[in-house]
Amino acid sequence: MVLFFYSGFLALGVILITLVLINEQRKNKPAVSKHFIRDKLSEFLKITPMMQKIETIEKELHPVENSPSEKLSALIENDWKMKYEKLETLFQEKSADFGKIEQALNNEIKNRAGFEDFKYLLEEEIERSKEKRRQLQAELNNLEMENENLRSKLA
Repeated sequence: MVLFFYSGFLALGVILITLVLINEQRKNKPAVSKHFIRDKLSEFLKITPMMQKIETIEKELHPVENSPSEKLSALIENDWKMKYEKLETLFQEKSADFGKIEQALNNEIKNRAGFEDFKYLLEEEIERSKEKRRQLQAELNNLEMENENLRSKLA
C-alpha cells in the first residue's frame, strides 16, 4: 500500500514538473534546454533511493515467507476446513433424510385420520345392524308366540 502511494506520488511529480516546464515555454520565455529538464527530473528522482529503503524496511516488517507457526496454522486451518466440509455434507444428507421421514410421518398421520373416520363409520353401521337384529328378533319372537296362540286356538 505504501509502495503504491509512493509510486503514484513519483508519477504525479514527474507529470507536474513536465507541465510546469511546458507552461514556461508557452509563456514565451526563453526556450528551456533539454539539459535543464533532465536536471530537474534527476533532482526529483533522487527520492528513489529513499523509496528503495522504505521498500526494504517494509519487507522486513512484513516478511513474505511463511514461518513454521504460519505453516502449522495453515495446516490446522485446512484440516478444519476439510472437517467442516465433511460435516456440512453429512448435515445436508441428514437434513434430506429428516425431510423424507417428516413427509412419511405426515402421510401416516393423514392415513391414520382417514382410517379413524372409516373405523367410526363401520362401528356405527355395526351398532345399527345389532339394533336392527334385536328388533327383528323381538318381532320374530312375537310372531312365533302369535303363531303358537293361533295353533292352540285351531287345535
